[in-house]
Amino acid sequence: MKARRHYEKGLELTRALSEAEPTNVGLKWDLAVSYNKMGEVAQARGQLMEARQHHEESLARFQTLAEAEPTNAGLKRDLAVSYRDLGEVAQAQGQLEEARSHYERYLGLTRELSGPNPTNADLKWNLAIGYNKLGEVAQARGQLVEARQLQEEALARFQQVSEVNPTNASLRKDLADCDATLKRLERARDPSQKARKYLQAAASNPQ
Repeated sequence: MKARRHYEKGLELTRALSEAEPTNVGLKWDLAVSYNKMGEVAQARGQLMEARQHHEESLARFQTLAEAEPTNAGLKRDLAVSYRDLGEVAQAQGQLEEARSHYERYLGLTRELSGPNPTNADLKWNLAIGYNKLGEVAQARGQLVEARQLQEEALARFQQVSEVNPTNASLRKDLADCDATLKRLERARDPSQKARKYLQAAASNPQ
C-alpha cells in the first residue's frame, strides 16, 4: 500500500506538471514511467485490469516519444519493456494470442537494440527473456515443439550471460527455471516415458 500511495502521488504531481508544460519531453517520459510503476504495483497485487490500464497508458506515451526520436536507444528499450509488461498481464489473464503479440514486439525491439551491440550482456539477457516468454505462451497453447525450440533459444542465451555474470542470483534463477522447463518439455515429447517410469516403479515395488 505504501508503494501504491507513493506512486499515486508521483503520478498526480507529474500529470499536473505535464499539463502545465505539454511540450516538455522530460515530463512526458516521467509520466510514462509513473504509469508503468502504477501498473507494476497493480500487477503485483493481482489487480490485472488496473495493471492493464496503467501499462496501456505507459505504452501509448512511450510510443509517442519513441516515434519522435526513432534513434534513441533508451526510448526503444522503454517501449520494449512496456510491451513485455503488457504481455505478462495478458498472459496472466489467459489472453494468449495477445500475450504472444506483445512478446513478439518486445523481442523484435530487443533484437534491433542488440544488432549494433552483439556483446552487450544485458541485451542478451533481454533476448533470452523474450524467447522464454514466447516459449511459455506456446506451451500454454499446446504447441510443444515450438515451445521447446523457443526455450532452447532462451537457455542458450541465459547460459552465455551466466558465464559473464556467474554470481548474479536473478540470472541464475532464470537459467535454472528455463532449464527445468526444457526438461519438462523433453519428457512430454516422449509419451512412453511415463509408462516406463510406472513400470520401473511397479518393478521396484511388487505387490
